Amino acid sequence: LDAAEDFHTRSLAIEEALGRKEGMAADLGNLGLIARRRGDLDAAEDFHTRSLAIEEALGRKEGIAAELGNLGAVAQTRGDVAEACRLWSEALALYRQIGARPEIELVSGWLREHGRPDAPPEDAA
Repeated sequence: LDAAEDFHTRSLAIEEALGRKEGMAADLGNLGLIARRRGDLDAAEDFHTRSLAIEEALGRKEGIAAELGNLGAVAQTRGDVAEACRLWSEALALYRQIGARPEIELVSGWLREHGRPDAPPEDAA
């Protein structure tokens, strides 16, 4: 994780210097995943929120959905299942809009695991 964090931190600095927003969002999201893996949920939430803001500014539905999913995972880890399901439902709606079948199945499964009736079976998506 240390090497991955170092790589993404250096990459983020380069992306920022070049003004490449999409790369910045990707690095921030990856730093969020690293922070969550380490158990630093505050840092994870910060990285994912910063990435989400960039994805929203770019209008990238897939990136927005991914970061909503990541923020949902942070909420779930904190024990806030209602917030996790709210975020995952938003992500699911975006994945359906763009037809991202594997992601639809994945997020639908998370919602079903938590008893969300609005998550259809995989074959209905």
